[in-house]
Amino acid sequence: EHADLAKNPARKAVLLGTASEIYHSLTQEEKALDYAQQAYDLEQKLGRSLPAAYRLDQKASALMGLKRYEEAEKALREAIPVMREQGDLHSLAIAANHLGTCLIWQKRNDEAFPFFREAADLLVKMGDPVNEMYSRRGLCLSLWESNPDSARSELNRFNFLKDSLYTSESAEALARLNAEFGNDQLTMENEQVRNARTRERIIAIALLLLLILILVLVLIL
Repeated sequence: EHADLAKNPARKAVLLGTASEIYHSLTQEEKALDYAQQAYDLEQKLGRSLPAAYRLDQKASALMGLKRYEEAEKALREAIPVMREQGDLHSLAIAANHLGTCLIWQKRNDEAFPFFREAADLLVKMGDPVNEMYSRRGLCLSLWESNPDSARSELNRFNFLKDSLYTSESAEALARLNAEFGNDQLTMENEQVRNARTRERIIAIALLLLLILILVLVLIL
C-alpha cells in the first residue's frame, strides 16, 4: 500500500516477490503464485528483464508446490537464458537446481542431470555449500539408475556438505555465545564445570575406597 502511495512500482515488485517467497515457505502456494505473477507483470511493464526472470523463478517454485510441473518448467526455461545472458550466475545456479528438480518430478532424470551439473559447478566456484548440497542431491537422483557408482559419489559429497554445515552452524553458535557473554564469563563457567567434575571424581573415588574397606572388614570378620 505504501509503495502504491509513493508511486514506486519497482519497490512494489520487490515486495510482491518477497511476499511470494514467504507464502511459498508457508506452503500457501496459491497465494505465492498470485504474488509472483503480480510481481512479474510489474517487472515486465517496467522493462526490467533480469528482475522479471527472478519472478519467473518464484512462480516456478509455487507451481512446483502445486505439482504443476510443466508450467514450472516453462517458466524456468524462460528465466534461465536471461540470467545467463545478464551474468547473474548465482541466480542461474539456483534456477538450474529448480529446473532439475522439476524434471526429476516428471521422471526425466537424464534431462535433469546437466542442469544439476551446471548448478554444482557454479556453486563450487562461488563457495555456496548450502545450494551446492541441493545440486549434489539432484545429481545423485538423476544418476541413480544410469550410473550408480557416480550417484554414490554425489551422495557422499552431499553427506559431507550436510555434516560440514552442521559443524559450521555449531561453531557459529559457539561464536555468538562467546560474543554475547564475553570471554571472561565463559572461562569462569568452564572453570566451574571443571571444578564440579573434579569434585564428582573425588567423591566417586572416596565411595569406592569406602566400599573396598567395608568388603575387607566383612571378609576379616
